[in-house]
Amino acid sequence: MNNQLILLHEKALSINHNVFNVAPKGTKAIYVWDDSYFKQTKYSLKRLVFIYESLCELSIDIIYGNIIDVVKELGPQKIFIPATNNFMINDSIDKIKLILPVQLVDDKPFVDINNSIEFRRFFQYWSKAQKTAFSIDGEI
Repeated sequence: MNNQLILLHEKALSINHNVFNVAPKGTKAIYVWDDSYFKQTKYSLKRLVFIYESLCELSIDIIYGNIIDVVKELGPQKIFIPATNNFMINDSIDKIKLILPVQLVDDKPFVDINNSIEFRRFFQYWSKAQKTAFSIDGEI
């Protein structure tokens, strides 16, 4: 039995997220609906409805409760979490890391361009980026 878990957050609500490719096949994916977290974010009702509807489209388990308590209770051997730059989510991830092994998973980049180029204007960036921005696995 696979005693690992994918823990999604609202900054990574896509079935195409790389976390689903990195985690072993059959790994259960969950989202923890944490009211105290949402109160801190001050999301509008529209934003909360959007998050909920996106979760319903993913067909994953939505668990109500405190994120740390839920993770402790489930007690997986390892948790895969999509990487984010959101400091509130990263704070929760740091707390989870204290009790369980966590693997942060970066998503595939939006574009494939040379990172050594310094762009001074958005147009310069976009003229390079648009070639791969809407491609699927490098093909247009």
